Formats: sequence, structure tokens, C-alpha cells
Amino acid sequence: MRRILIGLAILLVVLVAGGGMFWISARDGWFGVEHDTGTITGREVPADVIAARASAVTAAAPQGEAKQILFGDLHVHTTISVDAFQYALPLLGGKGIHPLADACDCARYCSALDF
Repeated sequence: MRRILIGLAILLVVLVAGGGMFWISARDGWFGVEHDTGTITGREVPADVIAARASAVTAAAPQGEAKQILFGDLHVHTTISVDAFQYALPLLGGKGIHPLADACDCARYCSALDF
């Protein structure tokens, strides 16, 4: 019985010490700095350009079968997800977390994705 109590006491000390180290690490920025959601920058595609693209698709398609082709990525990780967050930690050589708006800007303006 005494060994069990000693084991539980040691476990409690380890958990408290580990929690304290985690808190100190987070406070000192070892896990990166949290940003706000940010703002999506860049210019909007003009309505006349969108209309011209739509009419070009309609003209190229067979009669009555106009379809729109979209380019996108169905699976993307931002630094909000746990696995991507871990690789973004400065402690592990990453650049820190980024706001979600950075991912939207990259998809829209760098990769030219529709969704």
C-alpha cells in the first residue's frame, strides 16, 4: 500500500512539474506567437473579367453543355491544425503560426486556386 501511495505522489509531482514547464514554455513563446485572423489582401477580380471568362467557356463548349472548370485543393492544413502547428513551432525550427488569412491569400493569389 505504501508503494502505491509513493508511486501516486511521484506521478502527481511529475504531472504538476510538466504542466508548469508547458505553461512557462507557452508564456515565453516557445510554441510561437498567436496572431489574429488577419485580413485577406489583394484585389478583387473585376466583374467584366469574370463575365468574359464565362462567355469564353460557353463559346468553347458544345451546344448546351457549358461547364465550369474549377481548380482547388480539397485537403489543406493551416497552422490551426495540430500537426501543421507542431511543424510551425520555432522550437522545432518553424517560422511560427500564421493567421488563417495568410492561407487564403496564398491559395487565391500565389496558387491561383478557385477553392
